[in-house]
Amino acid sequence: MEKEVVDLAPHPISPFGDFLAYMAEIDAADWVWTIIDICSRYGGFYADEKRCLIARPVDSRTSIDDLNGFYDLEPDRIESMEVDAWFILYASGDLGAFFELAPYDLPRLVWQRDGIGNARVYDYHKFKSKIMSILAPPKTPKTPVADPTTEASGIDQNASRTAELERRRRAGFYSGFRKQSADSTTPVGGDSQTVG
Repeated sequence: MEKEVVDLAPHPISPFGDFLAYMAEIDAADWVWTIIDICSRYGGFYADEKRCLIARPVDSRTSIDDLNGFYDLEPDRIESMEVDAWFILYASGDLGAFFELAPYDLPRLVWQRDGIGNARVYDYHKFKSKIMSILAPPKTPKTPVADPTTEASGIDQNASRTAELERRRRAGFYSGFRKQSADSTTPVGGDSQTVG
């Protein structure tokens, strides 16, 4: 019987697939299931088609090398460990979901970008606030809604004002204010103006 080969090329890689590729890229593929096991037991592991989040609670004073090697979980050290931070081992996709999925809040976040360099320690609540404000849908400006009664009365007022101005113009009400030609010497309003 011949095995059927499934071509996965047309299927998009999931964030969990990204995690597996990342682990293979840094030659840590042997650690994948250990990381998932430890984080599932002591922290948080979540993966779906939109996100992959792997984190565990740690003491933020622990060196990044000890955190990456799980040396902080050795029996002689775990007894004295004061947990005060979430160590994000991997996050892909919707980062805002971490704050929804975290089993509890801790004062800090520890994060090492791409597994290299120094770890960064962030204030949990400030970081959460910043991420949530970035992910929040933009506020739509309020568009004024026309009040049908005001709008109709405004149209009626304009129409009646226009009609009144036209009536006055026809009756000669504004005849004293007719524009004269530029070469005219006659004063506006006629020859016999009395000021007084």
